[in-house]
Amino acid sequence: MNWNEFRKAHKGLSKTEMSDLWKKYKAGEYEYEEPQAEIDPNHGHDLDHIKEVEQEIKREEKEQKFLNRLNNKEQRSQAVRSITHYS
Repeated sequence: MNWNEFRKAHKGLSKTEMSDLWKKYKAGEYEYEEPQAEIDPNHGHDLDHIKEVEQEIKREEKEQKFLNRLNNKEQRSQAVRSITHYS
C-alpha cells in the first residue's frame, strides 16, 4: 500500500495519528485490514450500502403517510379522490 492509498483508507484520523500509523505500517508493526461489508447471505447485496441509500431517499412523514394510504385498499379510493379533487 502506498501513502495515498493509506491516507484514503484512514480518512478521519488526525495528521499525527496517521503519521504514527504510517511509520508502524512501514516498520511492519501495523497491518491494515479492510473493513468487510455486511452482505445479505440470501441475495449477496451490501446491506450497509442499502441502509445509506434508504436514508438518502427517506420521504417526509406527511408524504409517507399519504403513500401508505394509497397502498391500503380500504383507504385507496379516498386517497385517490384527494389527488383528483385537490383543492
